[in-house]
Amino acid sequence: MHTSVVSAYVIGIVVFIVMLLIAAVVANAIAYQPGTNPTDPGKRKMWFWILGALTPVLTFFLAYFIVYTGIKIHNVQEKYMTAMCISTAMSFVLYVASGFVLSKIFNHGKLHHWFS
Repeated sequence: MHTSVVSAYVIGIVVFIVMLLIAAVVANAIAYQPGTNPTDPGKRKMWFWILGALTPVLTFFLAYFIVYTGIKIHNVQEKYMTAMCISTAMSFVLYVASGFVLSKIFNHGKLHHWFS
C-alpha cells in the first residue's frame, strides 16, 4: 500500500524534472532576434508557461492510468487519490519555483526570459 502512495510522488517529481528540462531545451532552441522589438523573450516565456500548465495535467494522468486504475481496494484508492492530487500540485509548484531560480541564476542567458 505505501509503495502505491509513494509512486504518486515519484511520478510527480519525474514529470516535473522532465518538463523543466524540456522547457530549458525549448528556451535554448529559440534563436535570439535582433532589433528594437525582439519577440524571442515572449516566445520563451510563453513556452515555459505552456509546459508549466501541462506539468500537473501530465502528472495526474500518468499517476491515474499507470497506478490508480490498477488499485481494486476502495480504501487504498482514496489514499492514492489524495496522494495523486498532492503530487499534481507539488509538480506544478516545483516547476515554477525551479524555473524562477534558474531564471535568476542564468540572468544573462535565454532562461532569464522566463521571469523577466
